[in-house]
Amino acid sequence: MAPSKEEKIKGSLLGLAWGDILGCPVEGWRGHEIQTIYGDYQQLPQEYPLEKMRLVMVKKIKRLRPLGLYSDDTQQALGLINICLSQRCWSKQAWAELLVQGMAKKAW
Repeated sequence: MAPSKEEKIKGSLLGLAWGDILGCPVEGWRGHEIQTIYGDYQQLPQEYPLEKMRLVMVKKIKRLRPLGLYSDDTQQALGLINICLSQRCWSKQAWAELLVQGMAKKAW
């Protein structure tokens, strides 16, 4: 049986969030940095290899997020869904306000 529209929507959102969680620890890194620190990066690490990272990328250590945390990509997707499902329906103004509020709270 083919998945329903609802199942496809849920799958898309979960795929976004899990992909974001997996990619978040290396977001903004260059390919050679990932290769140097992790080798083949195929799964979420159990912990950051900080000693190895200190030798290669000191500046990026300051911006590390907790492992398993999603980024602003997922936060903004959830905000967009909230706007679309609200009683006001889609509103460019509501979306803009949400983005400004998120910026003010340093959520993204």
